[in-house]
Amino acid sequence: MAKAAKLEDRLAALTDLRKDPNTPEARKELTKCLAGKVNLLAAKAARIVGDCKVDDLAPQLVEAFERFMIDPVASDRRCEAKLAIVNALEALEYPAYEPFLRGIRHVQMEPSFGTSIDTAIELRAVGAIGLVRTNYPDVGVELVTLLADKARDARTGAARAIAYWGTLAGALLLRLKILTGDREAEVIGECFSGLLHIEGARAVNFVSAYLDDGNEAIAEGAALALGESRREEAFEILKEHARSNLRPAALLAIALLRNDQAVEYLRSLLPDADAAKALEIYNK
Repeated sequence: MAKAAKLEDRLAALTDLRKDPNTPEARKELTKCLAGKVNLLAAKAARIVGDCKVDDLAPQLVEAFERFMIDPVASDRRCEAKLAIVNALEALEYPAYEPFLRGIRHVQMEPSFGTSIDTAIELRAVGAIGLVRTNYPDVGVELVTLLADKARDARTGAARAIAYWGTLAGALLLRLKILTGDREAEVIGECFSGLLHIEGARAVNFVSAYLDDGNEAIAEGAALALGESRREEAFEILKEHARSNLRPAALLAIALLRNDQAVEYLRSLLPDADAAKALEIYNK
């Protein structure tokens, strides 16, 4: 009990360091936590370093990451420290790719209620973003591997990283994933968004074809991706589908276009409940 109380006190003390993390005392404590064995303290210190942009502690972040990669289940349950560290390195725009490469490849199976779960899923997704930003030479190989990951959130993270990559090769990967499908509609929805981000107008008709998909979740994902793209070409397409059984999603997507034409159309439908809900989204 005393040990737990001491940990809580140290975590609370770290919170106070956010006020001024650049004092000698604060930097000493952050360095001490990053060098220590307690993953929760290292994780909180890493979040402070990243959020407050304490750039010259990046080497200590990398050292801590490597240490928590040794016997990772025992040293860093739930990937608390490693995930916080990689997020901090990304926030600091750390220029070397090595920690991100280790992150995207890391799988950490931990016991949970009689089974085992992978606690490194988010770490792989963040690692993907870092590899793109640092221009890792074989980033495409890593991204396509992650796009085939067993975990849904890892595949979704891969689609986001591919959109950030923004290359023709990335667009082709997203098209292939959409065409071959995924057991989770959320992944395909992220691929729709990424493809529209990379290709712009060229992708509108391709994504629009999925508005008539037999899987309602896929059709809704296509509608929302078109809305989030804010492409003018999407308005008439979504307006047409607002007359179908896709009506609620199509109206929400029209609101997401966030242009005068879209809001005028939605107001013309009032007091329709679906249009009113869509306008609430627009006004947020």
